[in-house]
Amino acid sequence: MKTLGEYTTVPNMNFILLSLLPLILVRKIKFPSLAAANGQFMLFNAATYQETQPHEKMKSSMVEDIEIARFFKRNKFKVACLTGNTNISCRMYSGFTDAVHGFSKNVIMFFGQSTLLAVAFWFITTLGFIFIYLMFPLQLFLIYLVNLLLIRIFISITSRQNILKNIALLIPQQITLGVFIYKAISNRLKKQYQWKGRNIS
Repeated sequence: MKTLGEYTTVPNMNFILLSLLPLILVRKIKFPSLAAANGQFMLFNAATYQETQPHEKMKSSMVEDIEIARFFKRNKFKVACLTGNTNISCRMYSGFTDAVHGFSKNVIMFFGQSTLLAVAFWFITTLGFIFIYLMFPLQLFLIYLVNLLLIRIFISITSRQNILKNIALLIPQQITLGVFIYKAISNRLKKQYQWKGRNIS
């Protein structure tokens, strides 16, 4: 990440993934729904890849990486998703607009294709503090806020991201997460998506 637009968008994917899906479950639990992958860097056993041809099978999917991981799980292959490896780097997007187009393409997929769950996740993680403040004693409200910060810190550490930047940009990141979901809903209604300068219908 190099620009402010990237710092307010890209960490959201780590926040969603690592707060909802402990990665050990990807390795240990056989359910295909508990699968995750990152298309920029996927490693396969060569013989297995040649036999199954996963990219060929999933070439029509907008989220082929996750579909490949689920395909492998359904077919009893071991799958793992790793994070925070300093030997591998990738600049996913070059700014805010590119990131919004890219993440709105697949953000609903993280919630099992449920728009309702995606919207609920955003409301709870963005505005949930208001409900806690109004309904519970101040002590519990403060505990809730501390927990929110600790979750961000732990995810930043696991992802090898800058902790202070993620804390400072917590509110802008939550706003952009809402933008992802809003645009995803709009794209779904229009049945058209844009990614890396290409229109995908």
